[in-house]
Amino acid sequence: MKDKFLLRSTFDAIIFRDVIPRFKIRNPLGLEALARYLISNPGKPFSYRKLIQIANINHEDTIKSYIEFLEKAYLLFNIPRFNYSLKKQAANLKKTYPGDTSFTRFSGSLFSEERGRLLETIVCNQIVRQGYNLFYWRDEREREVDFVVCEGLKPLSLIQVCDTIDNEKVWKRETGSLFAAAKALGVNELLLLTNTTGNIKTVNGIRVQSVLDWLLDV
Repeated sequence: MKDKFLLRSTFDAIIFRDVIPRFKIRNPLGLEALARYLISNPGKPFSYRKLIQIANINHEDTIKSYIEFLEKAYLLFNIPRFNYSLKKQAANLKKTYPGDTSFTRFSGSLFSEERGRLLETIVCNQIVRQGYNLFYWRDEREREVDFVVCEGLKPLSLIQVCDTIDNEKVWKRETGSLFAAAKALGVNELLLLTNTTGNIKTVNGIRVQSVLDWLLDV
């Protein structure tokens, strides 16, 4: 945090000294624009067609390849929408999270504090480090759960991340999505992580815990 230049230069080094020469990128400016857009929008679904316009890259296949290269450099992680059908997984919108929150804060373009999405990024990275397969869940009613933690395609737990749950409307939205996903996927382990501190509590089968305490536990 004290050396913002170092944080920015780390991102630039990954792009210009690792990814571009390693994969012989012909459109370095397009790759950079793509990377900066993706790290600026953690946890937001994206389509390859939209990314073509943003990065000024002509083909979806090139976009897909560039994203794979960024993943291989651990700059970001892609999270598919959960489905037992691999074909449907491939067709659905994906989400992406940067490999570190500093990339979003100092190399991306944040127009607001985006505390909730930065918290999601922290949680995503921790689950990835543990070696689980990770998905998000959404149904036809647009109810959504941030993370479905799996072994292969077997759901083990559902995790919802929220900056604060003090508002009753937010509480109902977040817990309602967890209950819907739990019923659809047959999962009993439900976790709601927040930015507030305090003792662990269980409400209607949902374990509520601060992100900090959860990180110390895992």
